[in-house]
Amino acid sequence: LKSNSSTPVGYIIDRMAPSVLPPEHPGELGRPVLLNEKFKVHSYDGGSFKSRAQYDVKNTLIPIIEPFHCSGSGTKFNLVLKCSEDFTLTHFYVSGPGPRCTEPIRSGLVWVTEHPPDVELMKKYDAMSSEELMEIMKGLRSYSASDDTKSLPDPCVYFTTDPSSRESEVELSKWREGRYVAVKFLDTHKDQVNIDVGIIGLVGYFGHNA
Repeated sequence: LKSNSSTPVGYIIDRMAPSVLPPEHPGELGRPVLLNEKFKVHSYDGGSFKSRAQYDVKNTLIPIIEPFHCSGSGTKFNLVLKCSEDFTLTHFYVSGPGPRCTEPIRSGLVWVTEHPPDVELMKKYDAMSSEELMEIMKGLRSYSASDDTKSLPDPCVYFTTDPSSRESEVELSKWREGRYVAVKFLDTHKDQVNIDVGIIGLVGYFGHNA
């Protein structure tokens, strides 16, 4: 399961970052980069397997196959990540760990916010069907209150990992600026005993560029 530390970084960028920027963005921005190094865990309600530090959720920010994260019992956990400076998210990548982990992440949601998101508001998405979540992503329905600065915006990513590769890579239709990324781990490909996550890749630019 081990891999050279440079390989996954190059893999994420090569697979996800566009070789040509969209016309509405100036060329001097250059190629998007992996933003993980300036993020840290702000909060997380999923714990770790048997409370072991070796399975801590902060492992997901390390862009190598090991170490990885195994949560405590259950699913629908909420991870909030804080960046040390403003950023613009253009792509999101997530993968489950190697085959010896039994509950690889299947689907989840992503938000980008300027302020720490209210995790209690994220929980209203727990019982939604995939059809309802897709309608939100398509703009056919909304659960945010746009006139309330403290409200949680609609998620900007709804991901589903491939059952074989255990990966998902998403190019955001609209770039998002902020200081925080919130990720809801909804479910797994197996029995929902817990959730196993290998890598979270946050790709984009530092600073406001949307």
